[in-house]
Amino acid sequence: MKKAPPFSLTLAATVRAALEIEAKDKPCSLTDLCQLILERHVLAAGYLDDADANALRVMRELVSAAVEAAQRIRDDEGLIPDITDRAIRDCIADRDWLAKYAAFVQDDPFKSGVPGKRDINQNIGYWIKRSLGAKTIIDNKGKPANVKVLASIIQSYTPLKPA
Repeated sequence: MKKAPPFSLTLAATVRAALEIEAKDKPCSLTDLCQLILERHVLAAGYLDDADANALRVMRELVSAAVEAAQRIRDDEGLIPDITDRAIRDCIADRDWLAKYAAFVQDDPFKSGVPGKRDINQNIGYWIKRSLGAKTIIDNKGKPANVKVLASIIQSYTPLKPA
């Protein structure tokens, strides 16, 4: 799914305050919450064609499953640096999840350089980090300490730590 240019909204103060409470409960940013609300709205209202609607539903389902896997790991072991990689590996072990992922990216999920993987993999990493309230581990050069991965649907991940 292609990203559109950002836009801004003006909301009544009471609406914004209520959305900020909900965003804090998720946890996610106000922008993230508004994105999810608008996605649900256009799906429910039927404003997307069938292919785009299905792609959005599948992407959210795949991302949600990865987030749930990360939350289970966190609940069992705490917030470990490689939680994103571990959550992805748990998802890959689920044949149904992997089949949906392969259909979504329209190629071999283990192949690198597949254009359809970039956005969904970034979404998975982003939403895992957000849902755990985590922070990126930074290396001694002040950059995210990315870790290369072999034999996975991802080529790298960013280690996380508690915020």
